[in-house]
Amino acid sequence: MTSKTAISLEDDLLYKMEDLAEKLHLSRSGVFAEAAREYILRHENQILMEAINDTYGNPTDKEETQLLRRHKKGHRRQVEGQW
Repeated sequence: MTSKTAISLEDDLLYKMEDLAEKLHLSRSGVFAEAAREYILRHENQILMEAINDTYGNPTDKEETQLLRRHKKGHRRQVEGQW
């Protein structure tokens, strides 16, 4: 199902979207739909990254902090000299 909507844009942005639509062999609506999909995906990824950082970014106790240090040391030894 598709729905119609009306939006207001500055002229220069509309012209750029029309040029892009022509280059990509898409309709203007197709370009706007793809732009909306990408914007939403980027926003969802940002929310996910924030949740991951909230969960793993701050060790909650001494044991977890020590475990994290050991993992970092082990990883450092594995990749040492590769870059």
